[in-house]
Amino acid sequence: MRRAQQWHTRPVFVTSTFRDMHEERDILREQVLPALEERLRDRCRHLNFVDLRWGVETTSEADEEQRELLVLKVCLETIERCRPFLVAILGDRYGWVPPRERMRYAVEEAGFDTEIQGKSITALEIEYGVLDSPEQRSLSRFFFREPLPYDQMPPEVAAQYSDAHSPCERIRARVPRLDALKERIEDEMGDRVHHYSAGWDADEERVVGLEAFAEMVLEHLWADLEAEIPPLDEQEQVTWQDQERASRDEFVEMTARDFVGREQITADLLEFARSDDDRRFACVTGEAGSGKSALLAHFSRQLGEAPDDLLILSHFVGVTPRSTSVDALLLRWIEELADFLGEESPVEEGASADDIEEAFASLLGRAALQTRVVVVLDALNQLEASTRGEHMTWLPELWPENARLIASAIPCTASEALLQREEAREMPLPPVPPPEAEEIARLICARYHRTPPQRALDELVAKTGEDDRPAAGNPLWLTLAVEELNLLDQDDFEGAIERWPDLRGDEQLVRLLLSVIEEMPPEVEGLYEWMLAKTEEVWGEAWARGFANLLALSRAGWRETDLQALLPEVSGEEWDPGRFAGVRRSFRGHLVRRGADEQWDFAHAQTRPAIERRNLSDGAEVRRLHALIADYLEDLPRDDPLHESETMFHLIGADDPARAARYYGRDLTDAERDGATQRLAEPIIAGQPEEDGEDNPGLQWALSMLEAEGLEEEVTGRVCQNCIFYLRDAIENGTRLTTHLALLEPTRAVLERLASSDPGNAGWQRDLSVSHNLIGDVLRVQGDLSGALAAYEASLRIRERLASSDPGNAGWQRDLSISQANVGDIRSAQGDLQGALDAYRATLATQQRLASSDPGNAEWQRDLSVSHNKIGNVLRAQGDLSGALEAYESTHEILSRLASSDPGNAQWQRDLSVSHERLGDVLRAQGDLSGALAAYEASLEIAECLASSDPGNAQWQLDLAVSYYKLAQVAGEAGRQGEAVQHLLRCREVLRGMRERGMHLDPQLQQLLQQLEGLPEL
Repeated sequence: MRRAQQWHTRPVFVTSTFRDMHEERDILREQVLPALEERLRDRCRHLNFVDLRWGVETTSEADEEQRELLVLKVCLETIERCRPFLVAILGDRYGWVPPRERMRYAVEEAGFDTEIQGKSITALEIEYGVLDSPEQRSLSRFFFREPLPYDQMPPEVAAQYSDAHSPCERIRARVPRLDALKERIEDEMGDRVHHYSAGWDADEERVVGLEAFAEMVLEHLWADLEAEIPPLDEQEQVTWQDQERASRDEFVEMTARDFVGREQITADLLEFARSDDDRRFACVTGEAGSGKSALLAHFSRQLGEAPDDLLILSHFVGVTPRSTSVDALLLRWIEELADFLGEESPVEEGASADDIEEAFASLLGRAALQTRVVVVLDALNQLEASTRGEHMTWLPELWPENARLIASAIPCTASEALLQREEAREMPLPPVPPPEAEEIARLICARYHRTPPQRALDELVAKTGEDDRPAAGNPLWLTLAVEELNLLDQDDFEGAIERWPDLRGDEQLVRLLLSVIEEMPPEVEGLYEWMLAKTEEVWGEAWARGFANLLALSRAGWRETDLQALLPEVSGEEWDPGRFAGVRRSFRGHLVRRGADEQWDFAHAQTRPAIERRNLSDGAEVRRLHALIADYLEDLPRDDPLHESETMFHLIGADDPARAARYYGRDLTDAERDGATQRLAEPIIAGQPEEDGEDNPGLQWALSMLEAEGLEEEVTGRVCQNCIFYLRDAIENGTRLTTHLALLEPTRAVLERLASSDPGNAGWQRDLSVSHNLIGDVLRVQGDLSGALAAYEASLRIRERLASSDPGNAGWQRDLSISQANVGDIRSAQGDLQGALDAYRATLATQQRLASSDPGNAEWQRDLSVSHNKIGNVLRAQGDLSGALEAYESTHEILSRLASSDPGNAQWQRDLSVSHERLGDVLRAQGDLSGALAAYEASLEIAECLASSDPGNAQWQLDLAVSYYKLAQVAGEAGRQGEAVQHLLRCREVLRGMRERGMHLDPQLQQLLQQLEGLPEL
């Protein structure tokens, strides 16, 4: 099973006083951070330095206090969020001590119960982040600077570095507090406290000589990081399915954490999940933001906690980029079903849509025979924009009686398709009633350790829109509104004092809340606009809008390190971590952190279109931003997950086919190529037209790479190669054959041009032959046999030339045999048996040369057996039964050797079973009934072993049914009627079991089963 590269981000939080520690923070940023990043790269870790005091160059007291006020609002939340490695640097300043009221609101919101009178911001960070947090102590280091030569400094400069040298008595009074803080740190932190010395440059009036300090911090931090993060070869390897499950579990936990109310519909869902009636599908429907995801998260968590013996398969579309893929959700469920049944997943990587859907249906049916299976699927409307996603064609036609599917959706094509099933019921989600809305608001406020005034709650719940619908009836609107109220702080309250000077303090607060509630638009879309405008007003349009736009243009958000690089480029302003933290705090009602790298992304699907409407209506600006993002992604290390998965997405967004072609035409790693291919495939699948012949914009864009100006032929050749070998596979499960042909034919034309320009380029010649071959495959399935034959013959001519030019090239010889066999298949289908026989004999000769060159190559031996089989089939059709028997015996000899060499190889065992069956068919046709019976019994023996080893394998069950049926026929012809009836009854038993497990029975098998139902029971 393919493993997923698991990257993580590890934050390091830096706390210090402000004006006296510029040089230390600079050397951390410029020397220590890059060195740590380089070491951590080898362990698949990104490093994120969090120093909220960077970004202000002046050293005036007013600047410091302004900066510290900003830090105050976000520092405790930042420490709580990332629980980082913490580096504290202290000199001879205690730091700024804000007014108690300003401090009070910050510590209350963080839930930090401490005495705050007279404490500095730095002291509070240290207490909250380390001293009062036992689990944080082993992640923290303290660095105390020895006193500088203050007697050599001008008095005003010495005052910037030492409270004891301040002319202000109030500041000098902080010295005992600083001494007490250092003493407590020394006592409680022991060997995690380090001392360093620094020099002083009197001419430039700055701290120097910090090389030893930098080395000290680097080595101590690295020791802690190294102890926590094992080398790659010792790290636990996870699959992409593991990552999807982790993201799902995190989403459920966060979404359902404060769930209240909805008792009736929750009870209805729980009853439905356990019910024995005929209804097997339920779809919860409601408008965007109505709480469907929260309901299903709460419901799935309750199911998991229930004592019932249930198997729960859950999926929340939109939680990760991969989660919109039908194949991805089915493959993960297949793995979970197989694990429940104690088996390995039967689906190999690269399986077709039909194979995936068949495996899911089979495993689901078998699991449902053992226990009730409940499938929870949130947000049908966000599934991939393909026929499978929009019309729910991936659902098994025969859904097991003991399984239930509970989905949610905004009313859409997918929900309509589900509700058209006879056993389906719709469960509309009503608006949140006022008492529940009030309780939700209280719970959100409780996260910030606040109790909202009742009058404010009453006003919030009573607010209505133009249609008189309560705004708070929509949980998304309510959540966003309450988050905005919780962003109000001391600065806002001071404004309230000025606006309503005659009111008491508590009345001023209530009046402020009521005024904000009155300003809020009563619809989600309008509320988004209002919130974005407020954020831009507080933090500046360029900075706030840049942040919003970057997230809106992403697929799944950005890591903090990405935003540190991108936001200055987009906004035109220097990176400022404190300001960034403030903007992030303003967006907290919109944001969620997802994945191993904790990417900041929008919490709800409505946010992106709201920002696109407001900020990104200019197509040229959108393309410019995508190009800028692509610049950044291309410069990331090649094994960076976002470089691999997102670069092509933004090249497409930049609408730059030439640049996309140069990227796709590089010598890419497998992961780079897979990521680029998937991003190209998604708009092709989404652009699948309703009718053949209509344009597919995604496909046209991908094809435009082939004709982009200024490309080197080598680049164009690689793009063609990726199109035929990878992009075609990526769109196979989500598009029609006409789309495959529309991709392949222009690619073939470009390859023909390249191949004719350089006939000696064997790689281009081979790729051209593959394109002919693939086009032949499509035409063959479409029923255009003459067109398929022409394509196969064009491929054959190229491969004959290549194979004759280098007879020792095994790959080209095998290509040749494939083309020869394809020509034979078409001629056989056209009724040209002699032409087919000639082609198959040419195939056999090629394969015999290969097999004789390497007798131990099992794959070539099996190819040889297939050619003997095809020759036997043609001879049999020509009436040459003895010739057919000879060919089948050659096949049987090869397969017997393969099967005995590896008895555990199920495919070879099945091949041998089929070989026995074919021998029986010919012997029966020759009138040798005893020989036919012996051959069929040998086939049955293998078929029974395979079917019992994996009852969920539909093909093996079908093989078993066919074996019983053929034995019944021969026994009847031999006059052994009792045996014939016994075999027919066993055939009926197998077919019944297939039907009960939801396995597909074609019309012929269904008719046979109906006939067999008339037989008496055993």
